[in-house]
Amino acid sequence: MLRLLLVTSTRQLILLWLTSNQFQYSLKKGQLLLLLFQRSRLMKLIGIFPVLLLFSLVTTSNAVINTFGDGHVSMTGQIQESACSIHTDDIWQEIPFGTINHRDIIETNTKASRLLKIRLVNCTQKQDDEKDRLGIVMMFEGERDTNSPDLFAVQGAARGMGLKISDYQGLQARPGEELPAVDFYDGENEMVYRLHLIKNGVQAKEGEWSSVVRFIVAYR
Repeated sequence: MLRLLLVTSTRQLILLWLTSNQFQYSLKKGQLLLLLFQRSRLMKLIGIFPVLLLFSLVTTSNAVINTFGDGHVSMTGQIQESACSIHTDDIWQEIPFGTINHRDIIETNTKASRLLKIRLVNCTQKQDDEKDRLGIVMMFEGERDTNSPDLFAVQGAARGMGLKISDYQGLQARPGEELPAVDFYDGENEMVYRLHLIKNGVQAKEGEWSSVVRFIVAYR
């Protein structure tokens, strides 16, 4: 079972579940923890209220074969106070993951990846001057893969893969490096990211694995 859990603290609460029946051959069971912290200069007068995103990926396998099992993504969330709110239709989502073959874990194949979409609604810039408009700056932090430093590392007995994260333009989010600022406008905006399992040059080996990634969101 693959589970994606997104949790906020203080001001915001988001819950994501990614489930899967099997994930075989290179791994039996794993966990991917994705922590999200959000800060905004709009909150300077009321303090900084971090948002915690917990992304938990758990996989199981009954046999060692060349396929990775079916799955889906579920998402629920709440924003109480921010520059934007999450669209109600995105508070709970089911996104099929499908069956993945080991040879599909390559960068150019979308079978080993899924989109994470969050629509931000009721957004307000609160800035009259164009030069003072806020932008959304996002950064993922986590341990780098030893063999592929641009990927996020996977720990545990499993070998042969790393996690790639990229934005809607295809710009890769490297560990500890900010993505370029993204404009947002009054009304509705959509943030889209791709989570992609790809080979890291190490011979594939089944087993348990885990990874921890922190996702920082800033308005500036």
